Amino acid sequence: GLGDVYKRQVGITSPIEMLRVGTDCSGIEAPLVAIQRLGVPYEHVFSSEICATTRKQLLANHAPQILYTDATTRDNSQAPAVDLYVAGWPCQGNSKLGNQKGLADPRTRVVRSLLEYITSKRPRVVVLENVANALRIDGGSQFHEVRASLQGAGYHVHWRIVCPKDLGIPMRRSRLYIVAIQEQFDFAWPTARGTNRSLLDDIGPAPPGAHATSPPIGPRGGRRILANGVAHSEILHERGEKLDEPWVVNVHESVRFAHRLKGEVPCLTRKSQPWIFSHGRYVTMAECARLMGLDGDMKICVSDTQFRSMLGNSMSVGVLQALLSALMPVLRPDAPIS
Repeated sequence: GLGDVYKRQVGITSPIEMLRVGTDCSGIEAPLVAIQRLGVPYEHVFSSEICATTRKQLLANHAPQILYTDATTRDNSQAPAVDLYVAGWPCQGNSKLGNQKGLADPRTRVVRSLLEYITSKRPRVVVLENVANALRIDGGSQFHEVRASLQGAGYHVHWRIVCPKDLGIPMRRSRLYIVAIQEQFDFAWPTARGTNRSLLDDIGPAPPGAHATSPPIGPRGGRRILANGVAHSEILHERGEKLDEPWVVNVHESVRFAHRLKGEVPCLTRKSQPWIFSHGRYVTMAECARLMGLDGDMKICVSDTQFRSMLGNSMSVGVLQALLSALMPVLRPDAPIS
């Protein structure tokens, strides 16, 4: 039956058809997990994923009717229509951690294939995601191209940089979200609504006898760990902060991007491993997944290194859940697809 959240927001009491969903650059399918959390009945029409290993992980948990291996080679005129379309196009060419070539990077140019699908099939609602720098790179030309394409297809377009922390989730992961809606709709960006979660709610307090400490210095990445672990602890000490409080730092990042945060996990990347000083250990893979909105129900059929990379490329389930909840009044699956 319909989920209570969906029924309450849309105001439907009689049975309706399934919400038809399609995703591109699908990864581990954070959008579908968000829809499941809302209790919305849906039909998984298609996914696309170019990485064979990620496709293996995707298929262990989801069953798309069609799984495209490359969105750029798809004949969009023959692709199925959907109500809701979600895609986070590759960020490597836009990220400050990457080459910052923008649309000169062939991975970034995938977004044009996604826009071609949207223009051809005109989903009722579109949600696109990328790193915050996508708003500014190339003098903003990439963002303006995306916005102009959506507006040219008749969409009302909204955009904002959203961080999980804004919604009460103890993680810094600022991302550009673009919401495009076919019809006129008074869309309001979600807020935390007083539901702030503590980091210790996700990873638990330090156990008795835990030794608050900096990350160990080992043969692999030792200099980075020294720069980002020991140096950070010295800064904390100089400032009168206590290591037995939940300070977290990414120790496998360059000094520039190894942010030190209290009570929050810095942005997860494909390689980062957060260290929590008060616990004297790394934040575990399971804890990182929980912070991204993925719990123990997910079947993991890849290595830890591979799954860490997938988490770093994923969208935040918590953010998507809040966005899709705000969009439910316009996502009426019983209305005809235009």
